[in-house]
Amino acid sequence: MFRDYTPKIQLIMIKKRLKSITYIFLLFWIPNLQAITIDPYLPDASTPPVIAGKSLVWNDEFNVDGKPNTANWKSETGFVRNQELQYYQLANANCINGVLVLNAKRDTVGNPNYNSGSSDWRYSRQNAFWTSGSIISQGKQSFLYGQFEIRARIDTTLGSWPAIWTKGISGSWPNCGETDIMEFYIKSGAKTILANVAWGSATAPAVGTWNTKTKSLSYFLAKDADWCQKFHVWKEIWNKDSLKLFLDDELLNTQLLTNTNNATGIIPANPHQQAHFFLLNLAIGANGGTPRLTTSNFKYEVDYIRVYQNNITENQNILDKQIKIYPNPVIDFLNVQSQVQPQQIKITDILGNTTKILQFSEEKLSLSQLKSGVYMLEILLVDGSVYKQPILKK
Repeated sequence: MFRDYTPKIQLIMIKKRLKSITYIFLLFWIPNLQAITIDPYLPDASTPPVIAGKSLVWNDEFNVDGKPNTANWKSETGFVRNQELQYYQLANANCINGVLVLNAKRDTVGNPNYNSGSSDWRYSRQNAFWTSGSIISQGKQSFLYGQFEIRARIDTTLGSWPAIWTKGISGSWPNCGETDIMEFYIKSGAKTILANVAWGSATAPAVGTWNTKTKSLSYFLAKDADWCQKFHVWKEIWNKDSLKLFLDDELLNTQLLTNTNNATGIIPANPHQQAHFFLLNLAIGANGGTPRLTTSNFKYEVDYIRVYQNNITENQNILDKQIKIYPNPVIDFLNVQSQVQPQQIKITDILGNTTKILQFSEEKLSLSQLKSGVYMLEILLVDGSVYKQPILKK
């Protein structure tokens, strides 16, 4: 007997269309997937984006007016390095309208460490005729491996030497290791963007070994005449094997870490296999060139600094043996036993919304307030990596 299946087929097709429309709607409206256009001339006020396979483990958006957050930064003070012109002081580092502003000013300040008989330039100068700002995260925030992103607008006026860089937490320079995510100064008579990696020398431990890559400012201006008026994103991608330095997603330099060993007997043996801290500074003079007499100030703006690390650590198989979570499924209490030092435990639902954050102070966690369902347990480890384990709450 013939049966007309047309209405049923039409209903199936309608359901498929509705499903496709729903998917497209979600694609455009879920915040993490929504494309956001950022004005290159203004600070970025948007939420840090989600990067697949990575967690945002630390960031400073500089959104609170006033001095930089003391939980993250301390100020350098005085004459510090390279016989530069400026005297660093906290007064020249301020968060204003969503950006960190490092101002350099033509000024006269006395050097409290002045010693007329000293041969050291830091003490033989009675006065400084420029002041500027430099903040560092030493002793406050440091990281081993990750994806570091820093959005900044630099001053390219003659005399300016802004930088975004890192140093290792142990060892004297250069054996501590240095990564210059961004430097700008005069090189071979031309204004230049640099991306550098440094470590100790096998023959002369007090002398740095350098991997330096440069691009002239004219290279960028040829592509965009407004380049100097815009914010740009400098990025470092660093793992146990290599580090790569980018500017607006253009690769500037690559360094294999098998080649960054210090001289035999120097500690650390490889300075790029230890945690590094950040430095944000605006130097004047020296490599930046002598400022013109008509120049009275410089301004260097940092919009944000963000650190992402892999969700799954590179030692995942080892961690599977070192971290024990039970029972799973869980009714009320979850036991977490770890041979490695956790910093924080976070529980998120299937949409990625945080439902609970716990400082790791005890092994038995109460989950009785959670509804039944599937959750993700995330354990933040001391090296900044995140160990994840799905759990079923009954």
